[in-house]
Amino acid sequence: TVTAQAKFPSAQAHYAAAIARDSGDAESWYGLADALWHHQPDGWGKPRTVQNWDRALRAFDRTLALDSTFYLAYAHKIDLYRQASGQTPTLMLDGDSLRLLDPVAAQRGETAERLRAAQRRAYALAVRDARAWIAAAPSANAYQSLAILYFTQGRADSAAAVLRESLARPETRAAHTPFQLVYAESKSDPVTALRSLREALRAPDLHGLQLQGSNN
Repeated sequence: TVTAQAKFPSAQAHYAAAIARDSGDAESWYGLADALWHHQPDGWGKPRTVQNWDRALRAFDRTLALDSTFYLAYAHKIDLYRQASGQTPTLMLDGDSLRLLDPVAAQRGETAERLRAAQRRAYALAVRDARAWIAAAPSANAYQSLAILYFTQGRADSAAAVLRESLARPETRAAHTPFQLVYAESKSDPVTALRSLREALRAPDLHGLQLQGSNN
């Protein structure tokens, strides 16, 4: 909303003031990064929004450098890298910075080659951070982030393997995970997917599904 958009710069200023008082406060760095990430003044993937994403990526990096257990930072970092891996076609990861390319130039010659290389690197970094999140703090969301990355690259078999691993661990088994596995398997092995669907429908965690409540 207009009101919410107006409050993001205020939040950014308050967190920046807190960082100026104590540059080692991971909570303030995360707050600044989060307020930048959600602030999209000109819309998704537009120039001013990408400027905020660039600043957010650096602040999320700073958060984890100060406190490697601040796992909330992983989710947004992974999503930023995912956007730069081809989800936002003209968004390029240039070193540790995010920038937009001209749509015409992005399809030509050396620039197109550089963009493709940058997209591959962004994908590799996203996978790296997703695996680091799983290793540091196993959760259904961490596994789901890695599975989504594989989906975006057309690797449904790899996504299915990740979701099976999530299901095998009681602490990372979410109500929606069995159904996500069905979706992943349906892309490469419909027979196995049908078996998994029947298994998922035998005793679904209806309360858990209601609590989760998203389109997942």
